[in-house]
Amino acid sequence: KDNNRGIYTVSLDGVTLGTIDGYAGSTTLNQRDSLSGIAVPRSGMHRLRMTMASKNASSSLYYCIMDSVRMMRTG
Repeated sequence: KDNNRGIYTVSLDGVTLGTIDGYAGSTTLNQRDSLSGIAVPRSGMHRLRMTMASKNASSSLYYCIMDSVRMMRTG
């Protein structure tokens, strides 16, 4: 997170799952944000999409830096 990040909308197969605000007043390394309680059908291909169309009012820009996405089976 940093002072120039946007807000990411996360969707799966066209259904919005939630948002992640990438803004922080100062650089925060190794920040982990998560969305939980998501049911994914077992079979077939699926599309995970992250879209940025907005930003925190305090953010100076719409930057995005993401180095990984981790999906875990919890049930």
